[in-house]
Amino acid sequence: DDATHYEPAGEPVDDTAGTIGDLARGVTTNRLPVVGQEEALDAAISADQSVPNAEDLPPLVRHAIPFDAVNEQPLLSIILIDDGSLSVGPEALGDFSHPVSIAIDVTRADGADIAERYRQAGYEVLAMTNLPDTATAQDAEVAMATYIDAIPQAVAIFEGSDGGLQSSREVSQQMGDILRDTGHGIILRPNGLNTAHKLIAQKGVPSATFFRDLDGAGEDASTIRRTLDQAVFRAGQSGDSLVMVGRLRAETISALVLWSLQDRASSISLAPVSAVLRGAGL
Repeated sequence: DDATHYEPAGEPVDDTAGTIGDLARGVTTNRLPVVGQEEALDAAISADQSVPNAEDLPPLVRHAIPFDAVNEQPLLSIILIDDGSLSVGPEALGDFSHPVSIAIDVTRADGADIAERYRQAGYEVLAMTNLPDTATAQDAEVAMATYIDAIPQAVAIFEGSDGGLQSSREVSQQMGDILRDTGHGIILRPNGLNTAHKLIAQKGVPSATFFRDLDGAGEDASTIRRTLDQAVFRAGQSGDSLVMVGRLRAETISALVLWSLQDRASSISLAPVSAVLRGAGL
């Protein structure tokens, strides 16, 4: 299922499973972004009650950029992977006025610095991570403590091309426990029946699988625009919000600019990834 949603609770979930606790600097546990949290926050503000300290909010809320859905249209979030091949960084997106979110590899030496540049420019960032296919639940716990610390501005985790986050049921469940505690969302690659997505969502973690890769095989601008049109058609039929993935490269950015000027683009709301994960406008 390509739709973004919260999975209802299915089989009993073991809430006693180990999590990263305070292994990562700056990680606070028990900041669960459950459905209803934001409604309670809005109610408190409207009643002139004190607003929680920003540092007490989960990263999915704390690092989100403002966004208002339009006319209950389906949302389309575009994640662009910055692999460091373009030295200009945020400046490359100057001609594209709509929200996009940026995935940054946690192993980049300048990851935190480039993430801060994007945040200062008004873009959301995700921490792009991989795990070995042989990783255990304990491996995931130790690795994620480091990964989360590497991109402290991230609203969510993004599964990189090497995968590993869906290598086993145990790893997926552990990922759910970890992200439930840290308050991040997660974007996964489509994988069969998307079992990992379902297991993580059962833990209360805002999660989604992306719908299409725009340029993973070096697609040209016209192909990218057709793929975006297909996403709009799918969203219009189903009413589901979707996530698309591309790379920060000149041809992809040019395709996005041209596509955003077409009539078809006006039938969907381009949104930051946090809005899709949080269910804004649904």
